[in-house]
Amino acid sequence: MTWMEITHPDFMNASLAIGQKITKTNPIGLIEKQIIHKDGYLIWINLTLSWIEEIIDQRVYEIAIFEDLSDRKQIELALRKSEDKFQKIVANIPGMVYQFRRDVSGNFSVDYASVFCQQLFGFPPLELMRDIGLSFNASHPEDIEKFNKSVTQSLESMQPWNYLGRIFDTYGKLKWVEGIARPERQDNGDVLWDGILMDVTDRQLAQEQIRTALQEKELLLKEIHHRVKNNLQIIISLLSLQSQYGQEQSIDSLFQESQNRVYSMALIHEQLYQSTSLDRVNFADYTNILISHLQQSYFLREPIELKVEIAEVFLSIETAVPCGLIINELVANALKYAFPESQLDISPKNHPLITVEFRQINNNKFALLVKDNGIGISAGIDLNNLTTLGLSLVQMLTQQLEGELTLSNQQGTECYIIFSELSYDRRV
Repeated sequence: MTWMEITHPDFMNASLAIGQKITKTNPIGLIEKQIIHKDGYLIWINLTLSWIEEIIDQRVYEIAIFEDLSDRKQIELALRKSEDKFQKIVANIPGMVYQFRRDVSGNFSVDYASVFCQQLFGFPPLELMRDIGLSFNASHPEDIEKFNKSVTQSLESMQPWNYLGRIFDTYGKLKWVEGIARPERQDNGDVLWDGILMDVTDRQLAQEQIRTALQEKELLLKEIHHRVKNNLQIIISLLSLQSQYGQEQSIDSLFQESQNRVYSMALIHEQLYQSTSLDRVNFADYTNILISHLQQSYFLREPIELKVEIAEVFLSIETAVPCGLIINELVANALKYAFPESQLDISPKNHPLITVEFRQINNNKFALLVKDNGIGISAGIDLNNLTTLGLSLVQMLTQQLEGELTLSNQQGTECYIIFSELSYDRRV
C-alpha cells in the first residue's frame, strides 16, 4: 500500500502538491494531514519529505518521515472546544470580562477584553487591548481621582478591586459602570486583575428615582402635617367666631353652617387627592361641586337658579382655601337671606337668581363676583364694623388674600373681590 493510498481524500491534492515541490533547491517539504489506519480510523500525522540524490547511479529518492500527532491534536481540539465554550459564556454575560495588568515598571495594559467592550464603550476589544488609555479617557472627569484611588488601594492591599463610577461612550452617552476584580501577583512581579465591568445605568437611575420618591414622600408628610395643623387652626377660629356671632341662631343652624365651612375645606383636599398635582386645585371643578352641595344643604320651598361661570384655572391650596370659604359664605347667605318667602317673586321676568363668576384678569390677578337679585343688604353697611359672622368672615378672608372687597346693594346684593394668588414656599 502506497502512502497516497492511505492518505485521506481531503488531503490528497495538498500531498501531491508537496511531492511536486520537492527539488534539489527545495529539498524539504512539510504537511500535517490525516491518514487512514488499516482498521479504518483516522490518524493525524506530520509528514516530512526530504530530497536525496544518489550520486553513483544518478537516482533521486524522497525520504518520508511520519510523526504521529494524535495526542497533540486531541489536546488542541479540547482547547478549541474549551475556548469556544468560554467565548459563548462570556458573550452572554451582561458585562465586559477582562484581564488588567500592571507590570513591575508601573505600566498598565489590558491583556483581554470580551466582546461586551463594544456595547459598553463603543469600540472593539482589540482597540482597548492595544491602547488602555481609551478606558481612562472615557472616565467622567469627576470620577478619575476616585478610580485611580480604588486601583491603588487594591494594588497595595492585594484585596479585590471594587468601583462604581461614570463613563462616556464614544457617542457621548453617560453611563454608570460597576467593576469588580481580584488581583493576583505573577511570578515575574506583575499584578494581574481578573474581573468584570458591568453597565448599571438602569439600576442607578432606578435607585435615584426611588431616592427622589422617598424625599418627595418625606416632604409630602411634612406638608400634610402642616396643612392639617393649618386647617384645624382655621376650624378653631371659625368656631370661635361662631360663638361670638351666633347667640340668636338655633343650634341646628349653627351646626349646618359649620359643616358647610368644613366641607368647603375638605373638598379642596379631596380634589387634590384625585388630581395629579398635590398643591394646585382645578378651581372650576371645585366651585361647581361646592355650590351643588350648598344647594342640597338648604331645603328651599321655591327654586332659586344659580348661574355659575368659573374660568378653568388652577389655584394653590393657600389661595383656594380662603377663596372657597368666601364663596361658601356668600352663596350660603344669598340662599338663606336674599329671597325671604314674603318677598319672593317667582315670575318668569324676575325669578330668583344667584350668579357666581370667577375669572383671571392677568397672570396673577383674579376677580370673584357673587351677586343676587334678592332684597339686598342694608344700606350704608360699614365694612370696618360688621355685625354678622358671614360678612365678617368674608372681610377677614379677603384681607388674608391681600385683596379688595366691594359691596353693592343695587338690584340685590353684589360682592366683588379682586386679589392676587398668594406666594407659596414649599416647607422642607
